[in-house]
Amino acid sequence: MAQEKPVRPRQLPAIDYQVDGYSGSADRIMGRQAAGASFLRAYAEHAAGTVLTCYTNNKAAAQTFAKDIKSYNPKAKTDIVASRHLEGLRKVGGLYVPDPGIGKRASLRLRAGVDAYSLTGVTHTTASHAVMDSVTRLQTDPVMPWDALICTSQSVLKMVSLLIEEQTELLSWRYGTKLTPTLPQMPVIPLGIHTGDFEFSDAAKARARKDLGLADDEVAVLFVGRLSIHAKAHPHVMMKALQDIVTETGKKVVLVQCGWFANDAIRRCYDESIREICPDVRCLFPDGINKAERDMAWAAGDIFISLADNIQETFGLTPLEGMAVGLPVIVTDWDGYKESVPEGEAGFRIPTYMPDKDPHFGFAKRYEQGADSYDRYCGHTCLNVALDHGVLRDRLKKLIDDPGLRQKMGVAGQRHVRANYDWNTVFKSYLALWSDLEERRAKATPEQTARGPKEHPARMDPFKTFSHYPTHIVTAETRLTLATDKPMVAYDKARKLELFSYASDLYPRPEATAKILATIAAQPGITMAELADQMGAVIGSVISCTVTFAKMGLLKLD
Repeated sequence: MAQEKPVRPRQLPAIDYQVDGYSGSADRIMGRQAAGASFLRAYAEHAAGTVLTCYTNNKAAAQTFAKDIKSYNPKAKTDIVASRHLEGLRKVGGLYVPDPGIGKRASLRLRAGVDAYSLTGVTHTTASHAVMDSVTRLQTDPVMPWDALICTSQSVLKMVSLLIEEQTELLSWRYGTKLTPTLPQMPVIPLGIHTGDFEFSDAAKARARKDLGLADDEVAVLFVGRLSIHAKAHPHVMMKALQDIVTETGKKVVLVQCGWFANDAIRRCYDESIREICPDVRCLFPDGINKAERDMAWAAGDIFISLADNIQETFGLTPLEGMAVGLPVIVTDWDGYKESVPEGEAGFRIPTYMPDKDPHFGFAKRYEQGADSYDRYCGHTCLNVALDHGVLRDRLKKLIDDPGLRQKMGVAGQRHVRANYDWNTVFKSYLALWSDLEERRAKATPEQTARGPKEHPARMDPFKTFSHYPTHIVTAETRLTLATDKPMVAYDKARKLELFSYASDLYPRPEATAKILATIAAQPGITMAELADQMGAVIGSVISCTVTFAKMGLLKLD
């Protein structure tokens, strides 16, 4: 039976290319950047003959985009749509942004028309004010049903839906009537990985263990990611559980923490914690920024562990990567981990506990007031999330004691992640979504489109916004006369001054300027409309340049 082809849009959407959204810096890689780079690679690999478009005003960013795409798919063709040319996006039909901020892009889209193209955004962390503001803006910004905000898990969808519900209640209270704002689609599509990148031969695993200095009788418990107390996984419970197991069983356990520290203070905190909490557990810290060392850590591991317990975390790529390697995984029963790790099959999920409301300290208020930074906000709330120590010790001990169980769960996890989280599978959901958005946009009704404003009220034409400021408004009927006997001499002198030369790209060519001034000299009192007609020019451009000439003292306006 022939394999069914995935539904595809006529063309893949353009990428709103911000370098920071698709690659990390030299000293750190955030989860959203790792996810962005992985997505871009999948985007390039699924080009299927279409042109891949970069949307940016930054020439260097466009060059980086083209270079990245070619590195992933040498046959892919790329193009650029400058951010100031929205009509270029109309031709492409869609724009993908690496964050939830589709609302502000929808406001800009008004200038091209609400149905000019579809917008697709995606959630990463959802705890910051900036991200939550992006979500609550969806009720007031001109997003449409042919737009989408991708939620990476059911947990994220529930959180986003709660924000939208609460914002709708606020607006309904504010306006004294029940509101039903138009919202984008909010599909749940997980992040993906390239599973083939995490497959290591037995020889590579043996070499990695040797390079890392692991003995045959040592069990390597591996964590990969940011080494952060407040924004990833508080390490106390992990260290304590491993120390308890070593004390009880005498097993040789090595805790391999492959990552990076944001600063020296956090590194000192980890060093102190190891001395005090797990002195009998050998601890190694391969450089998680260095790909060779990261691959070595993956290949050398026996068990993967990630006990995320803070609101900064939303999905978690590393458990997928751990399963792709073939490691059993131990994670918290938290956010996206709840859906990506099959309990008891590919590993274990450890129960978590959190209060149903702020217990006392007003964490949200302190963050909103500026009394706490975002990092402190995450760190404080993290201390109010607890894990079941007993279950963690029991599950860890089972895997440390039983190589056969590790092997069985590793195989199951590898099968699970290949079937559900490889980009070859996940990207089909993107293609189906974009095809659906394209169809919805094609069916847009006049009520949805024709009545839409042409610009956002907060981004209006300044000459409309500030029309109350001047004494007179210049119109097509405004009359023009010369204010000097030698207007071209005065013009040439004025336009060379830095007072005017900074906007030289706004002025007509010298020959056009001479013709304009000569026409006014021959017909004193000529109207803007008459001048535009005789010049064969757009009335707006005539008004703009002649008002500037009046500013230079060449003309009088009446």
